[in-house]
Amino acid sequence: MTTLTLALVAAALALALSARFRVASAPLAIGAGVALSALGAPIDSEMLLEGLLLAATFLVFAVGTQLERQAIARYRSAAIGIAALYLGVTAAIAMAVARLVDLDGITVVYLVLALASSSTLLVVDLLRHRRQSFDPFGRLTTGVAVTQDVVVIFAIGLFGPALLGATELGLAGLTIAGLLALTWALSRFVAPAALVRGTLSDEEELLIVLAVLFLFVGLAWGGGLPIVLGAYLAGVVFSRFPVGGVVRGHIASFSDFFTVLFFALLGAFVGIPKPQEFWAEAILIVTVLLLRPVLLLPILRRMQLTVKASMQSMTMLAQAGEVGLIVALVAVGQEHVGEDLVSTVAVVVMVTMALAPMLSSARMVSWLTHAYPQRWPAPTPGRRGHVIVIGAGDGGRAVLAQLEPLAVDVIVIDDDPVALDALTSRGVTTLRGDGTDTSILHQAEAEHAAAIVSTMRDLHDNEQLLARVDGPSVLMRVFSTEDAARMRELGGVPVIESELATSRFLEWYEGAAQHRITTPGSGH
Repeated sequence: MTTLTLALVAAALALALSARFRVASAPLAIGAGVALSALGAPIDSEMLLEGLLLAATFLVFAVGTQLERQAIARYRSAAIGIAALYLGVTAAIAMAVARLVDLDGITVVYLVLALASSSTLLVVDLLRHRRQSFDPFGRLTTGVAVTQDVVVIFAIGLFGPALLGATELGLAGLTIAGLLALTWALSRFVAPAALVRGTLSDEEELLIVLAVLFLFVGLAWGGGLPIVLGAYLAGVVFSRFPVGGVVRGHIASFSDFFTVLFFALLGAFVGIPKPQEFWAEAILIVTVLLLRPVLLLPILRRMQLTVKASMQSMTMLAQAGEVGLIVALVAVGQEHVGEDLVSTVAVVVMVTMALAPMLSSARMVSWLTHAYPQRWPAPTPGRRGHVIVIGAGDGGRAVLAQLEPLAVDVIVIDDDPVALDALTSRGVTTLRGDGTDTSILHQAEAEHAAAIVSTMRDLHDNEQLLARVDGPSVLMRVFSTEDAARMRELGGVPVIESELATSRFLEWYEGAAQHRITTPGSGH
């Protein structure tokens, strides 16, 4: 009881610091747990391990609810290919590290599985916070993270029985097949009827969710499989739209609690990393943060993603996540490896997850995109009454498709060289750079433009644009009435919903401003 009490205190402290300084709670919780161990607090290691496996069960269940297959179906093949690449690169580096620190073959396999996945919960949280969940790169990134989870969780379910022999492996395979059949049936028929079409109260719906979780955990345990595999499949039962949205709302509070508790218990279990493990951990961190993304970039480019989208995806996946920690814990719980593996994986996860939000930030992505080697000539000076389109994505191309028959002078601003190259080959004037950059706007002679059409999604970017442009009408897409009111106050012309941007612009163009665009020397 003392161990659990101390872990709860550490978790509460981590949550308080996270809220106060607006940083990720997981690294703080691990640090608080490490501090407990360093201070010599009375901690029972066996209770720590049991608590970790219990918390991991709820954590994996939450991860399973993120497998919304319809949203990522279009990117399934690409996600499988990228996940396979990650696994191969991680395996090669892990074998090199094994020679450095003299690891046995079983430990190497678990190390590869532990580092072959990224944090799905972190990826989903970052995408939702940045309103990028439904962008092509967002769906691809989610698909990769989910695919990694599926591969790793089923691998740890089969690897243990495989070590015992062919008979045990066959029984494990049959058990997994039975669980998959039950998952499909409940997901297809029972969950929608009970949670969407039914008339149950919130409390009754939560009881159904927990009952399914305990059922799958019990079946996995009875079949000799890790209970986390059962917990994951229980989450998959409730992942389909619209059931997933209902269930994630129900479990949000206790899943957050168990997540922070898990990391606090982990820190106390691991303690202070050993100096002799420093080089191995450093190599693995560099692999996750740098080497894998560098190898991933050309694959993403071949898939016709823009440079910016490729940078966003690879930086967001440059981390090792919670499933990796669970792999290490399962290996220790089955006595296949020593506790040193948990320590090594925990350090890699803590460092990479803490750095992921910064490495995938808009500023870092913009810097990496600009560093991509290609150059574009500046537009010819002396323009008047032209239209500036910021963004060469789907929205920008839709606007161009309507403007081209009207012979309007257009300049397209984007920071993706491949997208600009495609437009330049069609005779469109382009300018590479950030649409909120004062120098870029000056090169595009924005002060003399008749109109600016912004397809940038970020509200802050559009606020910056309005602050730096004086004169032309600025049309921009927004995604809520609150954002529209804000843009209107600042002098912009908001268009709610991106699919309406083209028709709204043409309506404006053909009416009040047409004479200013088509009349030479009319200015703005």
